[in-house]
Amino acid sequence: MIPCLCDSWYSVAAIDATVGRYWTPHFKTEFDVGTAGEGRIYGPYREQNLRETTVGATALYQFFENQWVHPFIGGGVELAREHIRARIGGRRYRHLLAHRACRPGLIPPNGGTG
Repeated sequence: MIPCLCDSWYSVAAIDATVGRYWTPHFKTEFDVGTAGEGRIYGPYREQNLRETTVGATALYQFFENQWVHPFIGGGVELAREHIRARIGGRRYRHLLAHRACRPGLIPPNGGTG
């Protein structure tokens, strides 16, 4: 069995940009895009390269106008794409969406023929 690398941490540079617009004095939308550099995790018999890209949108509504307290409500969605390249026992694999249960689920680049 291949050990799980879910608890491994790595440090990479990341960049994120957000653009927002007030449509009225109370209603605002924001759009966000971000990406990170490629991180590398090492484990027994396994090496993984990871990269994540995100896109998001948010809508906010602010109650009252120029008060001491500005309560607001908002909601949004964020989509994340994880790209994983792994080397297990000398073979290379790739995977586009990471399984949260940390099961390998990797695909050989030549379709599984070795």
